[in-house]
Amino acid sequence: MNIEKLYIIGSKFRDFSNGKNVITYEDFLNFSSKNLNSHSTIIIGQGVSFEKVKNIKRCLSNLNPKHSFLILENSSLKVEKNRVHKKFDRNVFISNLIRVNKNSFTAHLAVDDGCDEMSDHQSGAHVQGMLLVEAARQMCMACTDFIVDKATERMGFVLKNQRVTFKNFVFPVDVSIFLEFNAIDITAKTGIASINFVQFDRVCCEVTWEWKGAKQDVLRTMEQYNVKKAISQLTKIN
Repeated sequence: MNIEKLYIIGSKFRDFSNGKNVITYEDFLNFSSKNLNSHSTIIIGQGVSFEKVKNIKRCLSNLNPKHSFLILENSSLKVEKNRVHKKFDRNVFISNLIRVNKNSFTAHLAVDDGCDEMSDHQSGAHVQGMLLVEAARQMCMACTDFIVDKATERMGFVLKNQRVTFKNFVFPVDVSIFLEFNAIDITAKTGIASINFVQFDRVCCEVTWEWKGAKQDVLRTMEQYNVKKAISQLTKIN
């Protein structure tokens, strides 16, 4: 068997693997170099962490040092975790952003199957819908950095409304994400964004995200006020 394109996906997406040109990371560790040629392209799919990608590169070098394989890894080149309010790289679901124009951005889905959302179970061969919802949130958070200077004003953002439409299954290979701000008011710190997930040239998921910004100290004051109201309600119940 001579493979021109080899897709490597995370092991929790095993149901999508065919054991030939689409294999899991664990299957790759037992892979034979006889199946590849000097022109083979290695494509990193969903579920493979950055550390595993580095190991894949080491393994490929050891398989055949004379070959220089082309490795495509859109899903492992992630945006900085602080830009999407995460502490761990495994919970970042989007790649580095590309600004298309003033109000439009694009990125790639970048799921690590060691993320918190997949720690309990994986249903079938597709990418779970809640992973896409979280990726949409992260996409919106990261892109607002380009529109509103949060650092100078210590801004925070809250979700006002979200609408999600699932149209097709999303599978654990490359997924493009397109975001466009349909309405944005810099002064009022409000905005509406449309986020589309595209795979195999078709829109698989559409998300509309409406947000409002406020200074972080204002948000804390609002939250504490509502905390007191909630606790007072508990006291009345008891």
